[in-house]
Amino acid sequence: MDSDVVNSAELSRHKGPILEQLFFYMYRKTYSPVALITYDREAYVYPGQNTIRVTFDRNLRAMVFPELDQIYEEAGLEYLLYNWIVLEVKFTHIVPKWLRQLSTLFDLRPQACSKYCTSVGQLISEIPSFKEGVAYVRTI
Repeated sequence: MDSDVVNSAELSRHKGPILEQLFFYMYRKTYSPVALITYDREAYVYPGQNTIRVTFDRNLRAMVFPELDQIYEEAGLEYLLYNWIVLEVKFTHIVPKWLRQLSTLFDLRPQACSKYCTSVGQLISEIPSFKEGVAYVRTI
C-alpha cells in the first residue's frame, strides 16, 4: 500500500467522517490537491443574533501541489500578503449602520478578495491585478 494512503488514512481517523469521505473520493477518482491555503481567522458574531459576522483573516500561507499527508503541516508554507489582514463582513439583510460609518471613515469599498486566487497567483508568479481585490486589503 502507498505510504500516502496510510498517512492520509491515519489523518482521517483523527479528523472525523467528513475527512474520511474526502480522502475516499480523492483516491478513488485520483484527485490531487493543487494548492494548500491556510490563514489565522478571528470571527465575531453580533451578540444575540446570527445575522452579522465579521472575520479578520491574517497570516495567509500557501503552497502549490502539496501531498495529501501535508495538509496539517506548516513546513513548506510560504507567507503571502505579509502583515495584511482581510476583513470580511457578512450579513443577511441590510448593511449595518456601523459598517456604513466605518466604510465612509476609512474609505472602504466592497471588493472581492479571493485568498485562493491570490495565493495561487503569487506562488506561480502571476500576481492578480489590484482591481481583482488585492488593492483593498488594508494593512495594519
